[in-house]
Amino acid sequence: MDIRIKDEMLLVLKRAVDIEVPLANERSIKLADVLRNCSLVAKSKLLLAYILAKSLWQLYDSDLMGVRWTTETIQLFRERGDDDEDEDVAGIHWAPYYTFSFAGPAEPDSVERLPLGQFLHRYPRVLALGAILYDLGWGRRSTNPAIPTSPAEPPTLERIINDTTARVRRGIRSGKRPDIGLRSIQTLEDYRLVVANCLSENLFTPNRMPGVLKSPEELEEELTIEERRAILFRKVIVPLKKVVQATGWVDEFGNIRGNRVKSAMAQLKEQGCAPRNPILPSVALLNNTSPPDPPHGNEACGKKKSLGNEAEAWLARVKESPVARDVLFAFQRTDMAEKRIRIAVLDTGYDPGAIFFNRDRRRRLKVWKDFVELGQGTPKDEEGHGTHVLSVLMQVAPAADIFVARVAKDTSELQHATETIAKAIEWAWKECDANIVNMSFGFDEEVYIEGKPIISNAILKAILETNQSIVFLAAAANSGGNKAEMFPAYNKNVLSIRGTDDYGTPQRFNPPPDYDSETCFMTLGLNVPGASLVRSEHQGADVCKSGTSVATPIAAGLAAMLLGYARVHEEELQNILGPEDSPKLVRLWGAPGIEPSGFAWA
Repeated sequence: MDIRIKDEMLLVLKRAVDIEVPLANERSIKLADVLRNCSLVAKSKLLLAYILAKSLWQLYDSDLMGVRWTTETIQLFRERGDDDEDEDVAGIHWAPYYTFSFAGPAEPDSVERLPLGQFLHRYPRVLALGAILYDLGWGRRSTNPAIPTSPAEPPTLERIINDTTARVRRGIRSGKRPDIGLRSIQTLEDYRLVVANCLSENLFTPNRMPGVLKSPEELEEELTIEERRAILFRKVIVPLKKVVQATGWVDEFGNIRGNRVKSAMAQLKEQGCAPRNPILPSVALLNNTSPPDPPHGNEACGKKKSLGNEAEAWLARVKESPVARDVLFAFQRTDMAEKRIRIAVLDTGYDPGAIFFNRDRRRRLKVWKDFVELGQGTPKDEEGHGTHVLSVLMQVAPAADIFVARVAKDTSELQHATETIAKAIEWAWKECDANIVNMSFGFDEEVYIEGKPIISNAILKAILETNQSIVFLAAAANSGGNKAEMFPAYNKNVLSIRGTDDYGTPQRFNPPPDYDSETCFMTLGLNVPGASLVRSEHQGADVCKSGTSVATPIAAGLAAMLLGYARVHEEELQNILGPEDSPKLVRLWGAPGIEPSGFAWA
């Protein structure tokens, strides 16, 4: 086999390799045929629904959506265990796979969004998911004869979309409960609501925002595909995860418990509740485990980016928070364009070819400045550190304008880039009018040039020249208790950032806190997904990294969110707050930390 799918991309291998998952030597079965002709263990339908929904959400903005996902295009294969030498059914499980085209244009009914007008549902991919969940929960519709059409007149896109929408909407409104192997009326109703959300014409329509002149429908038109994907996660994937957790086959993080599935299967056989050849979806597809002990430093997670990634769910909650949406919608107004928060990123540059940097995001990258290769007008990144940092920042600060300075070829050169960093700091405030400067790097101590601390001087000058209207953030360190806080993080005019997991627990890569300081800022810094270099093994797709260098752009994004909120509601805040309220503003950053730290985290 000389092709492989990795991180949502189809890779052509230089040489053939073995198939990662051993398949039984037999033909696959369409999911539609299974639902019509086979006996499916009730609870396994729910697990299958969860696997398919998470998979579709993960690949929502990928080329693999070129074929519309239906029960006809989903194929079930038998997967054999490592110890199975024959075709013994007891050692084989069924697993769903997707059909897609290696070449040719995408199918018309697989597009992500349709124009307003003649369609009952504008989002075919979400509609496809709703139809699959409906067929799993309520059973495949009977094969009633359709209206005759000639081969030269296939059903139109309008008819396919409208017929499917009408069929599923009628079903979920009929009052019939889904057959998913659970007795709780509330859980069954929750599953129905998940399907109803997929069929809702208002799934992506924002609520009307005070002070925003545009209608919710106009705001919906301006949502990016990334924002729609985040809404899909919150309104469909998360509620479905809670339903599936009632089976005991999924843990609190949404990871599938393989041992629970096998145990349940054995119990069904012993009790005679299952037919001789029950079809149970394999757990090999999404058998995500909780993250291992956090790695030292800013390194890859050591596991494939998955839908169960707690950091990705944390980021989704931030992007869907009321404050974030308020700021994003407000800055879309023409009269607020000049007040957008401006963030300067000082790092190793970025790779514009990475998948993350689509056309909409590239519009937010206002200025590129290369201090390493003067006159280099094309953005570049030879290491990938800056690419990952920038993509993380842009996820948390979707309403900010970004200015990128390349100050070193790689992280090893940063400690020798003192003059370059100082020049970039001056560029940030003088030419970019930056409100926030992100520095996801550090070294043991400041390097003096001709006896002068030129980086500290540049930071102090920026603060004085801008009348204290600029904020500097830097990574604290990544060596745990083995090293103290690094420079420029320990500079008194810089916010030093440490890392936590998605629950706010400080991570072991953090340096010891400064116990003489009144504040110690921390935020998410574990297994955070971000862009990679196109020429790397990940080929521009997302890769997870950990460390204070990852936490720093998240903190910068949160700072931009707070500053943006203050600008949007400037008059109201001026009427409410006075100089004595500064401590309250500091507390906006976070909540009580996890013991024994006792510090604040955002």
